[in-house]
Amino acid sequence: MLQSSTGGSAMRRWAFAGLALALGTATTVLGAPSEARHALVIGNANYRDAPLANPVNDARDMGRVLKQSGFEVVILENANLLTMVRALRDFGDRIAEGGVGLFYFAGHGLQVKGHNYLVPADASIEREDEVAFQALDVNAVLEKMDSARNRSNFVILDACRNNPFARAFRLASQGLAPMDAPAGTLIAFATAPGSVAGDGAGRNGLYTQHLLDQMAVPGLKVEDVFKRVRAVVRAASSGQQVPWENTSLESDFYFRAPKVTPPKRLSPVVFAKSSASALGRSELPTLSPGDRWIYRRVDISTGESRSATFEIAAIEGREVRMVNGDRWDTDWALLRDVGERLSFEPRAVRMVWPMFKGAEAKLEYRVIGSQRYPDWSVRGMAKVVGLERLTVPAGTFDTFKIETTGAYWQRRENGQSGTGTFKNVSWYSPEVKREVLRDIGSTKWDGTEGTYVRMILVDYALR
Repeated sequence: MLQSSTGGSAMRRWAFAGLALALGTATTVLGAPSEARHALVIGNANYRDAPLANPVNDARDMGRVLKQSGFEVVILENANLLTMVRALRDFGDRIAEGGVGLFYFAGHGLQVKGHNYLVPADASIEREDEVAFQALDVNAVLEKMDSARNRSNFVILDACRNNPFARAFRLASQGLAPMDAPAGTLIAFATAPGSVAGDGAGRNGLYTQHLLDQMAVPGLKVEDVFKRVRAVVRAASSGQQVPWENTSLESDFYFRAPKVTPPKRLSPVVFAKSSASALGRSELPTLSPGDRWIYRRVDISTGESRSATFEIAAIEGREVRMVNGDRWDTDWALLRDVGERLSFEPRAVRMVWPMFKGAEAKLEYRVIGSQRYPDWSVRGMAKVVGLERLTVPAGTFDTFKIETTGAYWQRRENGQSGTGTFKNVSWYSPEVKREVLRDIGSTKWDGTEGTYVRMILVDYALR
């Protein structure tokens, strides 16, 4: 029966989305971000030897568009090297918690011996050998992203202007040097390697002007955003400026998600017209190492669909250890999510035991380990609201329909706090010993619409 499996990353993301981030911090409904997004935006213009007109405007406008796309944005204007380094360190810490990272720089950039450097606003570089300790190496940005091991990262460099220090250099080179993108990363340059981009005659540089326009278009994959920018910039510059990217992205990303209607994204699931009369009462399942379940995870906000596999590695007392390192109770309450570095105290309840129509269970727990949300608590109620027979790709099953509703409270590290609500619906099959279908929905912590994810059982194998 079992035909395919996926790595631990997919398992972690579903477990976390369904039991923690589904309570207000992960995906969003119909066009809002599907996970945490962090951006560091820098615009340096007030150079002593070669001031620029646009970078500060570029940074401000980029920050505005990124915020509209769900990013938490830090903007630096005319920053010195120490400020840039400190901001990069903080940026690295944030993306290490997961999600998507984006670094944007507008200003002077230069290459020395094949390395690219971003020039601080107060730089005073008189010799080529001074660049390494007076400017920020772009490789330092990539190292932070590589260390974070998060899903996707973007580096956007509108920094291909003329080298203002070229006269002091022995082997001056124009523009920036080509760079290899680490796994899951896209590096975008305002023009091709070794070429120079103009500062622009309007409010923004030519490249950033058109990049801002395309980022605001709903439903464009990130690769399509940059393709469109390349075409329009090349045409506007009569072929003198051709934007360029190097990418190793492994998953889809949208600045503005496509507009979709949820019911069109929820097939294939067929509900019977009548209740599943064969069910009466269900006790805790007997689980075994090697039990495995494969789901199709559908993110309604983006239409993204991917596989997620759960496999039991070992059982010690009431603790179920999964292959990816996550910890569960034998009643399918989540204890620890290794991938997201979170634990749930005392545990994140999902089911009602014994299970019968009308049975209820309270849930109350804290989420521990989030640097972003040092205080995070959840309260709610799970109730078996009905018996239904439904068909999913894995087969046709009699199920208990369980609705879990409640609220969560979060305080951010900056002191801001808020409350959101959630409603998750699961269809549990005693035959399968897990859900065959699960809908995950919530509002964000600020009260706006949040998560909508569906998990559909595709295949399973029980020992």
